[in-house]
Amino acid sequence: FPIALLMAGVLIEIVGILIDRESLVTVGKWNMILGAAALVVVVATGLLAEDAVEHSEEAHAVMSRHKNIGIAVLVLFGTLAVVRSVMKEKYRSTRHYVLLGISLAGLGVMTYGALLGARLVYEYGVAVSAPALEHEEHEHEHDAPTPEAEGEHGPSGHEH
Repeated sequence: FPIALLMAGVLIEIVGILIDRESLVTVGKWNMILGAAALVVVVATGLLAEDAVEHSEEAHAVMSRHKNIGIAVLVLFGTLAVVRSVMKEKYRSTRHYVLLGISLAGLGVMTYGALLGARLVYEYGVAVSAPALEHEEHEHEHDAPTPEAEGEHGPSGHEH
């Protein structure tokens, strides 16, 4: 959720600058501020979950990098949100361009952190529980289509 808000915010702001629409720049700024606020919740829940999930030593190294990047991104976008909310300069000022450049760099770092989070789940299986498989005796051919795949009226999809 914060990833989408922050990315959308920065991209909307860039479009606003390119087409000279201050209203879009304002929308982008508020998306970024809301994204920074959502980061507080995401990082806090991640810190709480850190010791609650089983993981290997290899996953632990990735988890530490993911955590450190998350904290850094929170500090970066939190600071940007505060600065942007009190900034009174015009949106096309040098300071605004510098802050936008920092935001773009922050998006790059955040994307790397998200990649590490995805690796934790999909490569290392962190916080993933496999559903218990029921071992019922059942009879069917494994190559035969299921009723769901055939539709309500058989394989052709229509009544005969």
